[in-house]
Amino acid sequence: MNGISATFTWKDVNPQEDKYEWSKIDNLLKLAKEHDKSVILRISTAGSDLESMSDTPDWVIESDVKTLSFKDPAGKDHKMPIFWDSTYLAKWSNFVQDLGARYDKNPAIHSIGITRGGVEGGPLVVPELNVPINKENSKALET
Repeated sequence: MNGISATFTWKDVNPQEDKYEWSKIDNLLKLAKEHDKSVILRISTAGSDLESMSDTPDWVIESDVKTLSFKDPAGKDHKMPIFWDSTYLAKWSNFVQDLGARYDKNPAIHSIGITRGGVEGGPLVVPELNVPINKENSKALET
C-alpha cells in the first residue's frame, strides 16, 4: 500500500468564515510522512457526513447561497449548495485558494481531489431525490 485517500468535509475544515481547523489534515499528513506514505486529500461539500445537515459550512448555507434540499436513504433532511450559484462559487474559491496556499508542495500529498461540488466531492452532482428533476419542479427544489 502506497498511501491513503482521506475525505474531510468543508464544514469541518472551515467552520467559520476565515477560520480554519487544519489540525486533522496536518496530523494525517505528518503520520503519512513518518511512514513514507502519500495522501489523496478530498474535500466534500455534500453527502459525506449524513449526521449533519450539510458538508458545506453553516455560514455558507445561511448566506445568500441557493441550496437544494434532499433526504438521505434513512429519510433525514439535508441541504447542499447549488454549485453554480455565484455567491457559493466565490466562497468556495476563497476556501480552495487558502487550502492550496497551505498544502501546495507538501510532499505527503499525492493529489487533492476537489471539485466545485458533487456528493462526497465526486461526480454525482445531485443526490437521489424523491422528486424528478425537470423544468417544472426545479425551482421547488431550491430553498
